[in-house]
Amino acid sequence: MVPSLCPEKTLFPSTVADLDNGYILLRKRDRRPVFPQGLASVAISNYLGQPSTTKIYRWARLRLPNGQIARTAWRELLRAPDQIRPARFVKVCPKTNHSYVLTHIFQVVLAETTRVVEVQYFTRLAVRAEGPGDAWIWKNVAVVTMFSPPSPTLFKLSYQTVYACQRLEDDVHVIDVTSITGVVGMALHRFPDVGYCYFMVE
Repeated sequence: MVPSLCPEKTLFPSTVADLDNGYILLRKRDRRPVFPQGLASVAISNYLGQPSTTKIYRWARLRLPNGQIARTAWRELLRAPDQIRPARFVKVCPKTNHSYVLTHIFQVVLAETTRVVEVQYFTRLAVRAEGPGDAWIWKNVAVVTMFSPPSPTLFKLSYQTVYACQRLEDDVHVIDVTSITGVVGMALHRFPDVGYCYFMVE
C-alpha cells in the first residue's frame, strides 16, 4: 500500500548467508569449523594457490536465482536412498560474470559447454582482496566431484539429447557458486557398446 515502507531487498533470517545476485546459502551448517579432508583439502589448497590449514564451515544447501535448491553429498548421503530425491547434481557453465577457475595452479577450460558436477558441500573461503591494503573478502565456493564430458557417440546418435557421462571419483575441484546454473538428475544406465554411464535428466 505504501511503497516507501517496503524494503528494497528481501529480508532473510540470520541463519542464512545472502551472497547477492540471487544466490543464498541455507543451513544446515557445521556448528564448529572443521578441517577439510582428503581430496577436498587438496582442491581448496590448489584453489587458494597455497597450502591451506584454515578451518571451514560446510553449508548444506544453496538457493539459486531460478528458485531451485541445490543440496550436497555431505548431507544427502546420511539418508537412505529411498528417503531422498537427489539434488546434489548441478550444471555449471563457464560463461558467467566470474572466471571459471577450478584451481589456481591450472585452469580448466570447458570449451563452451555445460558440465555436470556433484556437490560435496558449499563453503566460504577468506582470501586477500586484489589491490593495495590488507582487505579480505569471501569467496563463495562449492567443493565438487566432476563428471566427464558427454559421450560424443551417444550425443551425436541422439541428436544431442542424451547427455551420458562417467563420474570421475578422484577429480575433485573448487568452483565459484555463481557458475552453477541449475539442478539436474543423474541416472545410472547401461548403454549398448558404451557400458554404464550416468545420463542427465532435467
